[in-house]
Amino acid sequence: MLTGMTPSPDLHSRLQSVLGDAYRVDRELGGGGMSRVFVVHDESLGRQIIVKVLSPELAEGVSLERFAREIRTLAQLQHPHIVPVLLAGHVDDLPYYAMPYVAGESARTLLRTQATLSVHDVVSILRDVAKALDFAHSQGVVHRDIKPDNILLSGNAAVVSDFGIAKAVSAARSPGQTGTLTRVGVSIGTPAYMSPEQALAERDVDHRADIYSFGVTAYELLTGALPFGDRPSQAMIRAHISEAPPNVRSKRADVPEPLARVVMQCMEKDPAKRPASASELLLALDDVSGAYGRPAASSRRTPLLAAVAVILVIAALIGWRVRSARSETLPPAVAVLPFENLSRDTASEYFGDGMTEQLVSDLSRANGLRVASRAASFAFKGRHVDPREAAAALHVDAIVTGSVRRAGDQLRIEAQLVDKNGGSPRWSQRFDRSTDDAFAVQEEIARAITSALKVSLAPTPSPGRATDGVAYDHYLRALHAVREERTHANLDTAIAELSASIERDSTFAPAWSALAEAYRSMSEFIAPITVLPRAKEAARRAAELDPSDPSAALALADIIFNVDWNWPAAEREYRRATGLQPESPSTHRGYAGFLLVSRRYDEALEQAARAEALEWRQLTDTVGLRARQLSFVARVRAAMGQREEATRLFEEALRLSPRSWQTRWNYALVLTEWDPPRALNQMQKMHEMIGDQLPQLTHLGVAYALTGHADSTRRIIAELLARSRTSYVPKDQLFALYLSIGDRDTALKWLRQAIDEHHYWLPYLNGNPLTARLRGDPRYRALLKRIGVPDAAL
Repeated sequence: MLTGMTPSPDLHSRLQSVLGDAYRVDRELGGGGMSRVFVVHDESLGRQIIVKVLSPELAEGVSLERFAREIRTLAQLQHPHIVPVLLAGHVDDLPYYAMPYVAGESARTLLRTQATLSVHDVVSILRDVAKALDFAHSQGVVHRDIKPDNILLSGNAAVVSDFGIAKAVSAARSPGQTGTLTRVGVSIGTPAYMSPEQALAERDVDHRADIYSFGVTAYELLTGALPFGDRPSQAMIRAHISEAPPNVRSKRADVPEPLARVVMQCMEKDPAKRPASASELLLALDDVSGAYGRPAASSRRTPLLAAVAVILVIAALIGWRVRSARSETLPPAVAVLPFENLSRDTASEYFGDGMTEQLVSDLSRANGLRVASRAASFAFKGRHVDPREAAAALHVDAIVTGSVRRAGDQLRIEAQLVDKNGGSPRWSQRFDRSTDDAFAVQEEIARAITSALKVSLAPTPSPGRATDGVAYDHYLRALHAVREERTHANLDTAIAELSASIERDSTFAPAWSALAEAYRSMSEFIAPITVLPRAKEAARRAAELDPSDPSAALALADIIFNVDWNWPAAEREYRRATGLQPESPSTHRGYAGFLLVSRRYDEALEQAARAEALEWRQLTDTVGLRARQLSFVARVRAAMGQREEATRLFEEALRLSPRSWQTRWNYALVLTEWDPPRALNQMQKMHEMIGDQLPQLTHLGVAYALTGHADSTRRIIAELLARSRTSYVPKDQLFALYLSIGDRDTALKWLRQAIDEHHYWLPYLNGNPLTARLRGDPRYRALLKRIGVPDAAL
């Protein structure tokens, strides 16, 4: 553990002054030459954080503005094995940054307190570090200072701290200021762990420098000594450049030969001879771990137990109970990378993307197969990546890759299935067909893949599937139109394509389901009364054509709830959707939203927990998933009056996903009830991200009113009224704005008009913190009854 020091009254008090009343500087820890380290108490959240203030020698010549900009980039680095950066600033001319306080010890402390670490424990630590490196390198971030001091051990997991800080300091330094950096040993690394290219101050230092430092760290963890012993800095640098390190097995005979080979390869002088990537390194460590097993009483978790542990931590955090799967053997997992478009016409890209999405959907029908989510797979779009790297990043056993080439009505599709360990493809095939056969080819590929993986696909496609190639083509074009953003123009395109698809094949259920969602989304841009009946018709048609499709059932449930306002019928449909496919996270998540506004909070939490557990098993991106789940549960806790818990959960969600304007929006909405100034702060941050969009602009106006800036709210009202003369402005937005400035009569007038126009989402007014001030008004109660709110939920 870091030892306590007598605080420097000067820097201690200056830091306290800069941080303000929201934080309390408790004590200083030993930080070394790079920084002064302080333990700080976050008063608002009741937690401890670490603040590191750069030393004057290191801060010399550093641009405070550039350093803060670099830190903001690093703050986006969110991973279970990386200690995130929370905030940054400066004390006079000394930059500082903050990160969570990790309860535990560093690998350096472990080396000092234990005579010898078991090989199994070392491999487990190294695997966690390799995962952190793999993720960071995929984001273009190189650590440059991997060493035991920066590896923290907590809860039987290893996390890496100070990611990218060395690069941030270097990048923020003014030209001609390299001497200090070399002396302190930060921008080029710590001498004992420095790669040869860093020691030579080469300009093009890349991720392989981290792999070299990783090898030195592994050597020390295994043997308790550095590969070149304890030498002065300059002698150590020369050794890294010119000396060959003794084999790790010469220092410790029980190190397995495969592990020794990996460690020594990491320390090759030539970067090209090292493992090419951290994912390759992780695969090698997996092989070592599998070949030599683990001791029965190992203090380190297996990968499966680590995953289960994370689920349990989340469950404990939000009061859920997720059943442990410690003895479960997970079924095989596969990911489909976006098919490459080889056509001369770049406009044909929609076809390859659509084929990829549909293949993901088809493989999800397989019994005993886990399929990486579309979001996780499409993170690799446009990147030429080794399938083994993708498999390691997505934690799957195999990768499907492919390409599509179109020329007129002729189609060539090539696909292959590659194991995570590489080598020859397990299956590959080329299909030369007409575009009319696209759906049949997709089905054939799915069956070939499941056969190769020795799992079974559903015997036949579900009813309502495409049988017409042209209809299928229109459908794929529609999905592509709204994939990135649902603007008015994109929705117009999607509706036109889906209408053409249905005109060609009126029994194609997915086209009807997608059309229902497109019309629903269009109600945010034009009068809902003109499009929501069409959404309802399309949803009903989709459910009739394919009664077994949970997405069609969910779309129908949403329509019945938000358009018909028939709450009992909506709940029956939500239950039917969850029963059709209990393994579908989206159906449980949709039902959870209904239960929330019904004020059945325990049931809402239970459905949200099921969605979270299922999405985890289906390999959805865990960081984004955790942020969304925490945000939803925070809303439930706020509705239950548990303000401190709600605040804590929202803050954790923002730490995981700081660029999520949706989380800030939901956080601000609940803050309006008890902390309007903080609500305004969150609204303003959200406004910086997305601009003057509706309904977010409306909620910014609400926050202004609640913090005593009603003039700003009135300006937004005037702007929306002006907009309404030339374009559609939802009436419920004007209701919220007038209510926030205390004009109840005008607010209720706009709410009546919103109900007359049949606005979507109106049932979600129930439980909205802003409407709490109307609960005693009989006029408002009568309006809630018009939209079907049951007495028990009022």
